[in-house]
Formats: sequence, C-alpha cells, structure tokens
Amino acid sequence: MAKTKDLKNFDFGNSTDVGLVRQENEDYMGYFECINGHVFVVCDGMGGHVGGAAASRIAVENIRAFLENHYFDMPEDALIAAIEFANSVVYKKSRENMELSGMGTTVVMAIVRSDKVYYAHVGDSRIYVFSEKKLYQLTRDHSYVQTLVDQGLIQASEAEQHPRKNEITRALGIGPDVEVEVGVSPVVPANDDVVLLCTDGLTGMLSDAEIEEVLCDTVSVQHKAMKLTQLANEKGGVDNITEQLILFYNVSNRKSKFVTANAEQKEIKSEKRKTQHPEREAREPKAPRESKVMNLPILKNLSADARRKLRMVVIILGVLFLAYIVWDLFIKESVNSNMVPVSKPTTTDSIQKHNKDSIATNNAPPAKPDTLWVSYSVKKGEVLGKIATKFGVPVSFIKFKNKLKNDNIGENQKLQIPIRADYTVAPNETLDAIAKRFKVEKASVMRANDIKDEKSVRAGRDLMIPIK
Repeated sequence: MAKTKDLKNFDFGNSTDVGLVRQENEDYMGYFECINGHVFVVCDGMGGHVGGAAASRIAVENIRAFLENHYFDMPEDALIAAIEFANSVVYKKSRENMELSGMGTTVVMAIVRSDKVYYAHVGDSRIYVFSEKKLYQLTRDHSYVQTLVDQGLIQASEAEQHPRKNEITRALGIGPDVEVEVGVSPVVPANDDVVLLCTDGLTGMLSDAEIEEVLCDTVSVQHKAMKLTQLANEKGGVDNITEQLILFYNVSNRKSKFVTANAEQKEIKSEKRKTQHPEREAREPKAPRESKVMNLPILKNLSADARRKLRMVVIILGVLFLAYIVWDLFIKESVNSNMVPVSKPTTTDSIQKHNKDSIATNNAPPAKPDTLWVSYSVKKGEVLGKIATKFGVPVSFIKFKNKLKNDNIGENQKLQIPIRADYTVAPNETLDAIAKRFKVEKASVMRANDIKDEKSVRAGRDLMIPIK
C-alpha cells in the first residue's frame, strides 16, 4: 500500500477563475491524500450554469469518496474505477433531477505514487509536463477538431481557430458508461519538473510558449498558477480558467521519462542536477571495493583466484545474514500469527462482477459491495497484528485509515476495519455456502467472527465477511 505521507516530495499550486465572459464558474478542482496516493483532479462542467457546475463538483467529490475507501495495487486501475464511479453518479443525478438533465463534465486526473505520476482523462481538459524549460502535452483531446487533425483534414495549428473547437466527443456523466483514456505509461519526473493539469479555458487563451515563460519564472509554484490565470484573462478570458501545478523536488530520478500525446517517448536528462553539485565531478573516483580487500596486510600474498573465492564467501555470508534478519523480523512473525496476504479486487471488471453477484436473486440476502468499512471494538488481549490477520488486511492499511502513529491499541478502542460485506445468514444456509458465495476460506469467516463451532451459526446472524 502506498504510504503517501512518506512520499510527498512536491509543492503544488492551483487557481480557478470565472474569466471575463462567463457568468458562473463551471470548473471544479480537488487535491487530496488517500490510501491510493496523492490525487489531483480538474473538471470542466457543461450543461448550463447549474448543470455544468453541479457535474464538475459531483465528479470531484465522488472520485475522492471512492478512492478514500477502495485501495488499488495498480494506480491505473484506481484511475479507471474512480472515474467510472463518478460517471455513474453524475449520470444518475442528471436523470433524477430535470434541472440537471444533460449535464456532464470533462475530467483530467493524476495520482502521484512512488515518484511517478499516473494520469487519465475524458474530454478536452489536458495534462502537460514541463521539463528543462519546455512544455510537453501528454493527453490527446477527445474533441471534434482533434478528430479532424487525426484524419489529416486540418493542421494542429488550425485547431484552436476552428469554429467547432469546443465540441467534445467524450464526456463524463452523459451516459451510463464512459470510456476512460489512461496514460500509456506514468510520468517519471526529475527535480524541478512541473506537471500541469488544466481546462481549455487556459490552453484556449495561451500558447505553449506563453505557458513556458510563466513556468520558467523564479516565483513560487502558487504564484505561477495565479500568474497563468491572470495572463489568460489578459488575453480575453472567454472561458472559465482552472489549473493545478505540481513541482517536484528531492526525487531520485535523474531523467524525466514520459510519453507525449503524439506517442513520442521522451527521456530528458536533468542538467540542473549536474550544476548544483559541480564538486562531485572534480572528485577522483572511489577505489573499487575489491582493492580494499586486496590491500589488507593479511591478504597481500593471496593469489587472485583465492581473493575471488574469499570475496564470494563474504558475499554469501552477507546474503545469509540479511535473509536471517528478514526472517526474524517479518516472515517468522507472519507464520506465528498465521497472517494471510490481502487480495482485493483491483480492476473494474472485478468490481462490476461483484456488483452483479450482489443483485442476484435467491433465498439469501444480497451481498454488499466490497471494501465496506465497519467500526470494530478491540477485545481484551488483541494486538494490531492479530486484528489484521483476522480480517485479511495489512497492518499498514488499518494504521493509515485510523491515523495510528504506532501499533499501540487498547481494549474497547474503536477501529475502522475494511471488510468485504456485512452479511446476514439466510435460513438453512451453511458457512461453506457463505464462504463459497464470497470466494473466501471458511476458516477466515470463522476467525473474523470469533466462531468456534460452525454449527452455532443460525439464520439471522450478522457476519463480517473478511477481505480474504
């Protein structure tokens, strides 16, 4: 799981403005930190003053709610699932309220995890990366004019002046399903790189060169965001203007790596890292470790072959020592507590499959969606590791959700615990059937509910179904 508090190595700034022509700001943006990483979202609503503003706000709020309660091993899966969930909510509300009928929104979204930026979009809001004083577009607009460019009917330079440039071919909330485009590979930023998420109210007013000039400025990243908005208004401000900037620092990557909207793979070596520490280049290279062994007095008379063999013995002993430490600190504790690894559905298909199972009609009550958070009261003598084992989730997962700084917990303390479902036993239903229904081990169900004898389980009893 992403330990996002340990990964924050960026500053960010943002700005949104109604512009000089529109009466309402239908853009909406959000930034939050959750179990999936650091998340940035920018939406540009459509469907009238009320509908457009509602669509963009509902989308951002539901993306946040979804990602705060569903963890994904793969950030790409998190992006797709969150946007699809937001799409379903916006679409449902547009059909329930006539005033919101036909509303929709674009979305561009990024997850920062482990020094990488994963991104996805729907519509013509964009994401860029600014590296070594040059701006690169990463997303390709889902728009009518982009289709004309792709077909070779117009040049890219003509797109901004085309009379139908505001027509988009894909949007969130206008139908029950949405096609989400995910970046083919994550951005690997180097120091001083900037990732920009924005609506077309910015890119429709400013050229790449004008944006580059602002991003090259030595002011703070927040001032850069505000300056972009100000400049877009000075150029006319015909639309709402929104942007979020992410400035990276102290990252381990020496080169920026990303794929542009034209499918060009870029690898840009950061020159700034060299010039910041010129003294490193002047140092003589360190002598290899082998020479240190060779210079020991007791080994001077050994042959080269003997020294190689000795070095191999030392390496093997070192590996065995490290293996022992790993066993003692992690594996042995896991074996002693019968820890089981967590396995949660991470793809959209698995979420959809589970929802279909949930609405199946039979004698048993429907299963609830996965990753349901329940309040659990710590029992006497229980430790965090035992509770994690009981419900089939990592200790770090529970600590993050409950904001625990260490493993210390007390009797009767309330903890938020993720489970697959809160299930009521149907008449004549056995534990074997319940375990098969949720695809978990029967022993896991018994352990999670402190069941000693499965025959004691009666109809009407509520069971917590563990993740695994």
